[in-house]
Amino acid sequence: MTDGAGGGGARGCSCGCGGEGEGRGDLSFEDKVRDVIASRVRPMLAADGGDIEIIRIEGKTVTVRLRGACCGCPHAAMTLKRGVEEFLRRYVDRDTLVENAAP
Repeated sequence: MTDGAGGGGARGCSCGCGGEGEGRGDLSFEDKVRDVIASRVRPMLAADGGDIEIIRIEGKTVTVRLRGACCGCPHAAMTLKRGVEEFLRRYVDRDTLVENAAP
């Protein structure tokens, strides 16, 4: 169990604040994923002219498709693993995996 100081949300909050924080404690895994993508990931990608589409969520695996400027970018794989996956691991569940949908 973590001390709730960040990154795990062991005390009920998925945002890592250690408490009920942003009020996500009662949301399902899928709702938390959609919330974090909408509130944190999408704005980050939009700043570079990109977007993201959730294709499916199965267990703790989230399959997405990058769109806009992010689609075909040479850094797309890094964006998925070091950007999207890290956000979801930090704010939703540390065991979340992100996969790119086949084109």
